[in-house]
Amino acid sequence: MPRPPMNERKKKATPRTSIPKINPVTRKKKNKQLTSVGNYTIEETLGEGTFGKVKKGTHILTGERVAIKILEKSKIKTEADLTRITREIKILKRIHHVNCIRLLEVIDTPQQIFLMTEFLDGGEIFDYIVKRSRLAENEASVFLGQILDGLEYLHKNHVIHRDLKPENLLLQRQIDGSWGIKIADYGLSNTNEENILLKTACGSPCYAAPEMIAGKHYEGSKSDIWSLGVVLYALICGYLPFEDGDTSVLYRKILGAKYKCPRFLSIEAQDLLSKILDTNPSTRITIAGIRNHVWMRKHEQLVKNQVTPPVNSKLGAYDEEIIRKLILLGLDTDFITASLSLGLHNSATTSYFLLAEKKRFMTNQIEKLPSQLEDIGTSVEKLDGMESRTEKVEEIEPSCAKVENIKPPAENLQDFEPPVEKVQETSIQEKIQEISIQEKIQETSIQEKIQETSIQEKIQETSIQEKIQETSIQEKIQETSIQEKIQETSIQEKIQETSIQEKIQETSIQEKTQETPIQEKIQETPIQEKIQETPIQEKIEIEESKVDVAEDFDLEIEKLAAQVEKLSETVENRNIDCKTASKQKVDAEIKVEKENHIQAPERPRMSYPSRSRAPNSQRNVVDLKP
Repeated sequence: MPRPPMNERKKKATPRTSIPKINPVTRKKKNKQLTSVGNYTIEETLGEGTFGKVKKGTHILTGERVAIKILEKSKIKTEADLTRITREIKILKRIHHVNCIRLLEVIDTPQQIFLMTEFLDGGEIFDYIVKRSRLAENEASVFLGQILDGLEYLHKNHVIHRDLKPENLLLQRQIDGSWGIKIADYGLSNTNEENILLKTACGSPCYAAPEMIAGKHYEGSKSDIWSLGVVLYALICGYLPFEDGDTSVLYRKILGAKYKCPRFLSIEAQDLLSKILDTNPSTRITIAGIRNHVWMRKHEQLVKNQVTPPVNSKLGAYDEEIIRKLILLGLDTDFITASLSLGLHNSATTSYFLLAEKKRFMTNQIEKLPSQLEDIGTSVEKLDGMESRTEKVEEIEPSCAKVENIKPPAENLQDFEPPVEKVQETSIQEKIQEISIQEKIQETSIQEKIQETSIQEKIQETSIQEKIQETSIQEKIQETSIQEKIQETSIQEKIQETSIQEKIQETSIQEKTQETPIQEKIQETPIQEKIQETPIQEKIEIEESKVDVAEDFDLEIEKLAAQVEKLSETVENRNIDCKTASKQKVDAEIKVEKENHIQAPERPRMSYPSRSRAPNSQRNVVDLKP
């Protein structure tokens, strides 16, 4: 049956799909790429492995950088692959060391498994060697000491790495500005709690131990030391000791330990390499032997001066300030404390760890400010000396011009050279200007930090002063109220005294009246008449004295009321004055803050450098049986 023409064909209506369920993972519509998962945003790719990719990410709650290893479940096809991944997660949850990469959180979805680890801004030590062609022996000794610390911790916890190489050693900038190494990628690692000999040959061929290549049962810690020797050779030489395009030739070189040391290596370094790259595992040097070797003791002071934070095993003493911040971010206090005490890997422990690292970094930066100010002062003094020198050169310039105008004799024309002093002076002035510009930029950043701290201190001082003023006002009010109460009590006492005096006078009058009838009987009638006249006069005098006391009492009450009104008016006036004064101070400081406020610069973040890789045949995991 012939096909109908294009214009006669009917377009089939595409069936409308139902709204998909919302997963914790969100995707872009066009590229179908992951954009976020849980509390993390997913960004550019950093590397690629057997089961997925490693990408850069950001923790949304804290704003800190993380590395996200995405394992695609569709690529996990065999039981061996599943056991390998579960073993890697188990080992990452077990280890907590400065020189081992830290697992933050694990998120399991229907299609992927996400492993969130700390982000290391220095990249791989492989790229670090490529940029410098090779490292000096003193710098290599510092790196080797850190790798030994991490490897010794793994072996004590019965973990065998089995894939030590420069690509799996990551760099991180430490607080003091130096580089720190962390051992990463535990995909081929295994646990050996019973110290049984292992038999699986795995890892990169160039770094594999000879007993592993020969197919023998091997001791895991001894094979890791062999790989460490190859890493040390790569650090101080800039290339690998065993390399060949033909794998059979490469295996013969490893089995016979056939390598050459360049002439620039010291005798101590060559001796240490010969003891690490020993084909006999029983006589191969141990980690303790490497530490006590002459080459390591030669650079022992550098390794000791290397500043490293303490081993963060399970978190013990918790920072209450960080826990308060986590509560403000919406996390429950019981959930936070339970997660930290049990050593879990969830959102609470991740947020706590990232905030603790950020706080440690910021406190160290603040502690460095005085020393930076001193360095700026010394550099300014040097600049002042350079400027005085340039002024002297400018004074000499006219005399130099006169010398230039003098023509040399014809015989010495070939030997004559034009003056180059002016060119040198201009280059010196340009360098001085560049240095001054950089120092001014540093001074402005430091001044901004100092201004911010001073503004915060002023705000705190004003709040403290306001509180002090409020307390003083309250104390004054309390004092006035106490004085009023005292005055009231004194008035009441006076009233009681007057009433008592009146009663006493009445009783005395009654006694006198009782005495008069007895005298009347004894005396004669004319005397009785005189006696009858006297009590009438006394009553009149008593009534007049009562009226006088009442008037005096009323006058005293009026005076006290006037005093109370005056005190209340003074207290109200003082309250109004204090409030207006505090408001004026706060308004003035707010204006100063608005005028001088400059936003602090953000913390710079380093990205992974571009890398030049070795051939894929030597970098990927292969079967190492010859």
